[in-house]
This record gives sequence, C-alpha cells and structure tokens, in this order.
Amino acid sequence: GPHLDSENAGLKTIVEMLNASGLTSEYVDSKSVKQNAFLKTVLNAALMPICAVMNLTMKQAMSLIATRELAMEVLNEGLAVGEKLGYDYGEHILQTCVGYLDKGGDHHPSMSVDIQHKRPTEIEFINGKILELGSQFDDLDLSTNRVLVSLIMTQEVLNGTRKPDDFPEYLL
Repeated sequence: GPHLDSENAGLKTIVEMLNASGLTSEYVDSKSVKQNAFLKTVLNAALMPICAVMNLTMKQAMSLIATRELAMEVLNEGLAVGEKLGYDYGEHILQTCVGYLDKGGDHHPSMSVDIQHKRPTEIEFINGKILELGSQFDDLDLSTNRVLVSLIMTQEVLNGTRKPDDFPEYLL
C-alpha cells in the first residue's frame, strides 16, 4: 500500500539500531522469508522420509547410490515447485543443496525417530506441502514426493497415529 515505504524505512531503522547495539540483524522482505522457508522445506523433504522409510541416518542415505539418487529426485521436484511459485534460487542451487545434504550427520532425522516411536510425523508439512503447492501446476511430475508421502502416511496408519481415512486430497 501507500505506506509501504515508510514501513520499510522504519524497519530499516530498527535493523540499524540492532546492529549498532551489537545484535547482528538484517532487513528481509516477506518474499525472501517465504523463499528461504520453502528451500528449507525442500531440504528436509529430500532426506527425512527416505531415512524414515529405510531406517537410515542422513549420512547413510547420502552415501548409498540408490537413496542418494532418490534424494536428488525429491530435490529436483521441490525446486521445480519453487520455480513455479516464482522463487529464484540461482543456477547453482542444486549443487548447493547437495553440498548441504552431504554434510548431514550420522544420525536419524526427527521423522525417523517419530516413526520408530510411533508418533505422528511432519510429513504433511514437508513433502505434503510440496505436493499441495505443486498440485496447482499440471506440468509438474511430483511422483517421488507422492510415493514418499504415501509410504510415511501408511506407516502412521499402521502405527496408530493416523486414521485410515485421513489422507489429504492431494494424494487422492
């Protein structure tokens, strides 16, 4: 609206005050926040369900060729959705993402732990969100994410943490 510039000026002043006081801060617009949050979702989507289904650590999943390739497929699908949403991550984003995932620790991500302890997972908010957002575009193939969401949600049914008829519309 018409007061946007004055709001930005006010926020920038606050950032300058925080920086001057020793609290390192930066001004970020809402699109950048959404873009960064979506990228974090894509990164989580790449390994969490694979590790949960296969009972692997993140390091193991990235060390084995088949699961590494599966993670690449999930990354590519998620980044394609991001591109359709208007997010620009630059031409080297895939390499950046792979580098990040290669640094994953030799531990099980939270989704694996949730499955092991028969707790509900965050699958709907991670891979499910990618499917939900991507479903508005007819030209995207999100089959790898669809399979992983289906597998995790089925495991939740078997664990008693999801009702058998509680599957989101984007899967049906």
